[in-house]
Amino acid sequence: MGAKNILKKRRLVAVIAVVAIAVLVINVGSLVQMKFIRDSFRDKMLESNAENARHMTNSILVNIDSEVEELRDIAVTISEINIASEEAVDSLFLRFINIGSFSNLTLIRPDGSFSPSGGSGGGDARPLTNAVQREKFEAAMGGRFAFNIAAKNGENVFEVYIPVYINDRPAAVVRGDAPMATVTSGASRFLQNSDAYVVSGDGRIVATVSGNLLHINTGDFTEWANDTTLSAAIREATLLGSTNGRYSLSHSNADYIVEYCSLTSVEWALVTVTDTRSLDARMGSAVDVASGSAIVFAAVASIFAIIAGIYFYRTKSLITASLAKYDLLANTDPITGGYTITKFLEETRKILDTSTSSRFAIVSIDINKFRAINDFLGHVGGNKLLTRVSQIFTACSSDFDIIARSSADQFYILSRYAVENELERLVYGIINEVEFQITEFRILLSFGVYYIHDKTIDTRIMLDRADLARRSAKKNKDESSFAFFDTKMVLKIREEKQIEDAMDKALESGDFKVYLQPKFDLAVPTLVTGAEALVRWQHGDELISPGRFIPLFERNGFVRQLDKFMFEEVCKQQKKWLNNGFDLCVISVNMSRVHLSNPNFVQELADICAKYNVPPKYLEIEITESVAFENLMVLVQTFAKLKHHGFSISIDDFGTGYSSLNMLKDLKADVIKIDRAFLAGATKPSDRASAIISHVISLAISLKMKTICEGIETLNQAKLLNNLGCNMAQGFYFARPMPISEFERRVFGMKQYMT
Repeated sequence: MGAKNILKKRRLVAVIAVVAIAVLVINVGSLVQMKFIRDSFRDKMLESNAENARHMTNSILVNIDSEVEELRDIAVTISEINIASEEAVDSLFLRFINIGSFSNLTLIRPDGSFSPSGGSGGGDARPLTNAVQREKFEAAMGGRFAFNIAAKNGENVFEVYIPVYINDRPAAVVRGDAPMATVTSGASRFLQNSDAYVVSGDGRIVATVSGNLLHINTGDFTEWANDTTLSAAIREATLLGSTNGRYSLSHSNADYIVEYCSLTSVEWALVTVTDTRSLDARMGSAVDVASGSAIVFAAVASIFAIIAGIYFYRTKSLITASLAKYDLLANTDPITGGYTITKFLEETRKILDTSTSSRFAIVSIDINKFRAINDFLGHVGGNKLLTRVSQIFTACSSDFDIIARSSADQFYILSRYAVENELERLVYGIINEVEFQITEFRILLSFGVYYIHDKTIDTRIMLDRADLARRSAKKNKDESSFAFFDTKMVLKIREEKQIEDAMDKALESGDFKVYLQPKFDLAVPTLVTGAEALVRWQHGDELISPGRFIPLFERNGFVRQLDKFMFEEVCKQQKKWLNNGFDLCVISVNMSRVHLSNPNFVQELADICAKYNVPPKYLEIEITESVAFENLMVLVQTFAKLKHHGFSISIDDFGTGYSSLNMLKDLKADVIKIDRAFLAGATKPSDRASAIISHVISLAISLKMKTICEGIETLNQAKLLNNLGCNMAQGFYFARPMPISEFERRVFGMKQYMT
């Protein structure tokens, strides 16, 4: 019996030891599990908060862009009226205030004075005495957009300064005041138990998006935070841009999470503040149930192991469901219901890493002039349009494609394809469906396609390359368009950036040179009847041809200054020849289509001629035929003004457009310049190309116009054109474009030209 009792005691001790160890293990495991669950839950909510902060940032940036664009439209309208008329300016401002978002508009004259009523004239004009406002005004007079935050009537307003251009020069500045509530409109819908503030570089709160957590009377966020590291980080975000981060701090016995995101177009940051106690509260009953269950499990683990397991499973399921809910919020675009860009990048990487056989491409899409559409429809209508467009993208894509909205009107599609022309069919399908389904107004889209040949490249780089292709496609402003990424695009963008950085200085330094290509009389091939002025850029030791910079200058508007420079240089040269007793010949100068939007364009040319006392009959204005297809009526009016002042007019590249014959009945030109493309198939009079040239020449003769053909490279071409009745020719066969000094030696027999 003694042995049995000893055995029973040992068994009891063993059971107690096992139970104790089991209780300890389960208790420790439960605590570790609960910490893991809490940390995971907290991380998910912080990730959701960060995503919401990015959404708010995009919303505010769209609003700011909208305000700036609205004021630019006002500045353009002002440039078309008499700004010396205070009554006209005030009437215009009143109309814009009634229909727009600006609460006040002011026209500031070049000397910094303005009228309290908002006009430009009147004896009660006041000087701009505020130093900050004066600084912003001077920046705008320098051709740059400027902004300021000013306190008016006890509230902050967003002051925007935009130059008013007259004759391509800033002639005044229009200032618009928009309530900060307009700038932050719509951003608060992304908040979840957090407060959000717009903070300037010096730490001041310039706008409260939502909340009163801070209870700040000074308006100084950095004073509330009292943390130099955080203040420095926010200051860096406002000054450098493209910066965001997260920071933890303690204040008044409470812990806070601070998210900050740069507002890149202005020197501000969006700052969200979350009380960690609200994070704990949002974890809800799921974590509380789990905590209580864990304690019960540990206490009675040895008796109710199965029941504890069931409870733990149910608790874990509840936590998983809650995490899934917040995961859905973080990964779902609140406007379209599709993926956010974060989720898109995550899914794209998963697909590329796991798929071995499929071929993929990234398609970048945006809606042209969406800001104007959004202003017209309002935020609610604009969001509905984005949802409709997103649904069309989904309907046109395959079931395997994934789609996301990045910001405002920009979308991405990860598309699988078998052959490359499938992407063209996708693009055309989307364009057709958008035109078919959205009939209230015309929606134009721009597409950029990047074929993924190397799946290991960072997915954000893939998006950047698709964006680069899309931006190159936006050159066509009248139709939806698309382009495919090419490595040459990167080099071209870099080159264009270098050109834009150097163009103003090059014009000031005289690096743009006038070259002259002589025009010859085909009946007397040695007789020079005139010349065409062509621009060259002497960039250091390199002579840059216009094909590398003129298309860029057409897009950025610098061609206006360059064309006028060329015209004035030709007038200067004509004046020198007149002073030296030479017989002048007609010099033709190319003028870009962008000048047609300037109603004073022709008068400005006439004024330059008068300045140098050169008769306009010795200047020929050369305008490309395709301009007529864009706006024939404006071109007709411009031609009439040119003729009125005595200029000759040449229609360049004739025959390449769609309305060549029809436009001749309306445009009173002097010379038709036959495009060189017709010469490619013209080798003898019986050729079809020769027949077309012959008919164009006959038509010109009947309209009492002369003809010239460019691009003559052979003697046979010259003879053929002479036989067909063409008056003049220019091309490498006769002479290449040459510096003015060489032209003088050839035409006037001068060894050296002295002024």
